[in-house]
Amino acid sequence: MSALDAQFGSAEESTFGTIATPTRFDEFVSESIEATYGRIESNGLRAGRLYRSDSRFTTYPIGASGDVKLEVTTKSFAFWLRQMVGGTPVTTGTATGYTHTFTPGTLTGRSFTAQVGRPDYVGAPVRPFTYAGGKVSSWELSNKNDDNLLASLSLDFISESTVTALATASFPTAVETFNWVGGSVTVGGTAFDVMDASLSGDNAIATDRRYLRNNAVKKEQVGDDFRTGKFKLKADFDGFAQRDRVASATAAGATATIVLKWQGPTVIAGGAVFPSITATVTGRFDKFVANVAGPQSLTQSLEGVYLGVNGLSIAYVTADAVTTL
Repeated sequence: MSALDAQFGSAEESTFGTIATPTRFDEFVSESIEATYGRIESNGLRAGRLYRSDSRFTTYPIGASGDVKLEVTTKSFAFWLRQMVGGTPVTTGTATGYTHTFTPGTLTGRSFTAQVGRPDYVGAPVRPFTYAGGKVSSWELSNKNDDNLLASLSLDFISESTVTALATASFPTAVETFNWVGGSVTVGGTAFDVMDASLSGDNAIATDRRYLRNNAVKKEQVGDDFRTGKFKLKADFDGFAQRDRVASATAAGATATIVLKWQGPTVIAGGAVFPSITATVTGRFDKFVANVAGPQSLTQSLEGVYLGVNGLSIAYVTADAVTTL
């Protein structure tokens, strides 16, 4: 049985670490989630012993982690924005176009269960691997010419189970993908044509909270440092404007508002509003590269970070009325 029968489902948990039956499913490109288990071995010396004891060791669960890559779609992606950014989204609009706006907030108390259905190689059923106590530890939205907008999510869980039944997959209807054709970027309010763009965030959560408490299962992953966010842009080299931001001696000169927007191809039913996803960041430009490497026209590669209380905002326009679908 090929991977064409694989599935990826999830659900937000009402109690952290307690498996929630997956009720929503994503089409996904790939996943690399795997569980790890620790071994505590004896180092005791004994005459004639050449190897450590084959019975004096203890096994304990460390958890599970890995990445999942998704194509960002015009429906159902608000669920992942909740897990990526945290906080409480603000929802406005009507059935002809709801806007869910996400700004960074706490992830404490918010978690999800994910279930991966992995098919046996030949003639056997799809095997369920269910992961509880899930958090998005880091994420990236990326797009380049001739491709869809992709979300790469790094996930961390407290447990893996293979005894939870495989949930029956169902998917939202009339779903489309965002892609480069509907993508646009502005820097400092001016259109900036790019051939490659990415935006990423690291939630800086502690994923190793284990204690002597008669239980090897780790506690909820919580924020343990400043969050960090980065952007990368690649465009034609067309002057010093972006280079001068990197070289600026002032904070104002080194920063600019960057808006990355993707519009879906079809209006939301019943109205004239297109689905879209718009990320707005206050970006500090830290790196500029425009080198000659042959006869081809020069490009400029730009990198930096987003900072501050108002450093990141993501607005998702969709037919979905809620953000938990």
